[in-house]
Amino acid sequence: MSTELETQISSEVEPKVMSEEKPMVVPEEKPKGPLSLIVRNVNGTFSERLKDPKTGHFMKKQRPMPSAKELVRVGRQLLTSAEVGPDGKMIRGATTRHRKIFDNLVRIATLETDDPKALMSIIKAAELLYLRFYGKPSASDEEIEALKVHGVKIVVVQSPTLMHPDVVEQKPEDKSAPSFINAEFVTAQE
Repeated sequence: MSTELETQISSEVEPKVMSEEKPMVVPEEKPKGPLSLIVRNVNGTFSERLKDPKTGHFMKKQRPMPSAKELVRVGRQLLTSAEVGPDGKMIRGATTRHRKIFDNLVRIATLETDDPKALMSIIKAAELLYLRFYGKPSASDEEIEALKVHGVKIVVVQSPTLMHPDVVEQKPEDKSAPSFINAEFVTAQE
């Protein structure tokens, strides 16, 4: 009985032969994209990783770019949130980041100093405060007049009708001699 089982197993393991000389080899199918593997982390938790089948190295996951609305929402949430204490909880009655930025701008704009670099930062802080709370100043009459005179003009040019609208293809020239030589080749016979 065991010999019958061994012959049956050995016949299943041997490669199938199409002809007497060459055995049929079935190529392994390699996945075209990255492999998704579940890997155990150092702390014992599991995470999903991507592996490149060609090189065998782990790859970074492709993450989509966040939308502009999402970035604005997160930025506004950070600016309007209160200060966080050492225990990680919000401090009740603490000033927001937006208020701290405003207070620093006011402090910078009202500095009294003779340092030229500090004066530039004072002017910039004051411009930012005025622009934020009073809005953009209206354009003067000179600026409006300059826009009228030097405005953008759109000119539409239509293509003219051609005398011979049929397209004639150019025939290729014989390139037996270089184009810079304008001579004939003569062989000297003895």
